[in-house]
Amino acid sequence: MRRHTGAVPAGAPDDGAKASIIVPVHNAEAYIDQCLDCLVAQTESTIEVVVVDDGSTDATDRIVRARALTDPRIRHLRQDNQGVSAARNAGIAAARGGCLMFVDADDLVAPDFVETLLRLLGAPGCDCAAVGIGPFRNRPGDFGAGTARVFEGADALRAVMGPCRGFICNKAYRASIVRERGIHLREDVAQSEDMLFNLDYLTHCRRLVYDDGLRYQYRQHVASATNALGNRRWFDVLTVFEEFRRRLGADEPMRRQLSMNFLPVAHEGLHRYRSLRLNDPALLGGLEDMRAYCERDLPRLPAAFRLKMLVYRHAMGLVMRRRRGGLP
Repeated sequence: MRRHTGAVPAGAPDDGAKASIIVPVHNAEAYIDQCLDCLVAQTESTIEVVVVDDGSTDATDRIVRARALTDPRIRHLRQDNQGVSAARNAGIAAARGGCLMFVDADDLVAPDFVETLLRLLGAPGCDCAAVGIGPFRNRPGDFGAGTARVFEGADALRAVMGPCRGFICNKAYRASIVRERGIHLREDVAQSEDMLFNLDYLTHCRRLVYDDGLRYQYRQHVASATNALGNRRWFDVLTVFEEFRRRLGADEPMRRQLSMNFLPVAHEGLHRYRSLRLNDPALLGGLEDMRAYCERDLPRLPAAFRLKMLVYRHAMGLVMRRRRGGLP
């Protein structure tokens, strides 16, 4: 069951909204107000904020409804719990702006987040824009401006595996391309699904413009899906790797970028497998195959990366503890 609230039907055109910011939310009563504060205070005011409540059982629903009553740019949609990808897809279907952006309910953005992405997207031939993104735990750091770079064709795909990252939340997409090409989030993949969306979108993208200034900060939780050691859905990342290898692996420069992106993931996956004491030969074989594929290019990769992978191979447990905040 999926219910939508708001006076305008989902997907109806709205010439007033330059951008639709899609916010999937599930039981985020502690953070949603702060997130919405960032969005309604944007220097670019001709926006709509499409909040998709994915079956929250806390006060999230009440908070968002109250905010929607005070600011007509906030639209509140509610659905049964189906996962973040389904919530984002519902937001895409309901969006009325010419450009799509995504913000997670516990994250923060700079006051000029939307303005900057729209400015970058307005560059000649640009179909995708991106800004700098970084993590925070307790208190966010300072936002800041950066330097713009242009990536064309295959270089844009390499960029999302490198400097501008594979996240969906630090980018702007043209709604026309998303709809005409039927691009959506895969709801059967619960880890790194952002990268598959970017792979599908950038296949049809002429040019990506990236400003490396930090304008998006994502909150790191010790118990998040990414950090939770016992989360079996983490291994969905194998599906992401296989799709990237199938579509891009024949190109040698692209293969090297794939190796740099997925070799750390392979080491982490094997550590998780051993830590959970799993008995799944097919899963183990997939992880070992990913590591072997990526290590073929290791001698040609930068020395600093090779050293880092040596640490990952032999001390992945310490790396993950540090990521979770368990080590200084």
